[in-house]
Amino acid sequence: SNVNAGPVAKSVLILGVPFELSTDTRERSDNGIITSAAFGYILPLSKSFAWQSEFAFNQTAYFRYSEFNSDQYSLSTGPSLKNATWAISMPLLYDYTEIGSDRYSYAYGISPQIQYALTERLILSASWTGQSKYYYTSHDRTGTAWSANGSLRFNISPTMFIQPGYRHTEEDTRKPYLDNKSDAVNIGFYAGLPKDFALYIQPSISWNKYEEKEAAYERARDDIQYVVNVNLSKGIGKGFSAALGYTYTRNDSNLTIYDYKRNQVTFQVSKSF
Repeated sequence: SNVNAGPVAKSVLILGVPFELSTDTRERSDNGIITSAAFGYILPLSKSFAWQSEFAFNQTAYFRYSEFNSDQYSLSTGPSLKNATWAISMPLLYDYTEIGSDRYSYAYGISPQIQYALTERLILSASWTGQSKYYYTSHDRTGTAWSANGSLRFNISPTMFIQPGYRHTEEDTRKPYLDNKSDAVNIGFYAGLPKDFALYIQPSISWNKYEEKEAAYERARDDIQYVVNVNLSKGIGKGFSAALGYTYTRNDSNLTIYDYKRNQVTFQVSKSF
């Protein structure tokens, strides 16, 4: 539901005056096909040093509202170093996105990452990503963005773990009303089940604040977003697995135009080679 992130309300205040929203602006639902493919290659240079590369493609194609279709291409490559207790990598990144068959954006940057085993059951992961972004049509959004991520994974058993995490993101654009900062917390739970089933649940909350108000509104945008992901998967042999997923999103904004909710159900079949 709500592929366009349309607002819950039927009318909004713009310049202090109520405006009725058109049907195109409000919530629209659709079905679609998601296609993903990724290829990764590791070139060992010594027992502890290697060069890792990965290319990934993700496509979302809706049946009715093709203007919301997306094609995303991602490339990463860089060195990695590891021993028995820790691993460090520093990939260079490049991303290219099309929306509705039109060029939307590209970005490039770097993302140093570290993973450290504090104990046999406790693993610390941290990363920092810095990118320069360019938008083909929304030129005002062009700028830089960076994020810092951290998580702590506790292995309850060989087939079960819990993993709380935190993320801070800042985006600097050409317009102050688009500049924003966000903080997010999440907790993931994974459990291997009988008959090769597996369950993963991850609720998260994020807080997003914008620097200045848009010209049409009386205050700067301030959002709280709640997301719940639930995924039930099963291995079906010969490298294939099937999964049923559900995602609930609720964006609670102080500006009615950005206040929305969404439900998404997915059925996925994947294969590892």
